[in-house]
Amino acid sequence: WDDSFSAFNGVVQQSGMDLARYKGKTVEKWTALLPAVSKGDTMSYGVLLVYKKKAIGAYLLEKPSGEVSGLITAAQTTAEAEQQAAETSAALPDEADYPSE
Repeated sequence: WDDSFSAFNGVVQQSGMDLARYKGKTVEKWTALLPAVSKGDTMSYGVLLVYKKKAIGAYLLEKPSGEVSGLITAAQTTAEAEQQAAETSAALPDEADYPSE
């Protein structure tokens, strides 16, 4: 349980879970591709950590970068991006506002 693992546990804690109680235990790691979140060469995966048939941790993993993020953090980022896109498209004038010659 080094600084690197403490940082990883911080990401898991963003999803409302904590791995501290499972230090030294063997857990299962279930991974599923998330095609709706994957873009281009970046593949996104949902990862679930399971101990004795109980979910104890969850996070998102991007490959090939290896970047991990908490589920809540990722959901907030996605919601903010969608809101910004909606505001941008709402602010653009409609083509009908500019008659052609």
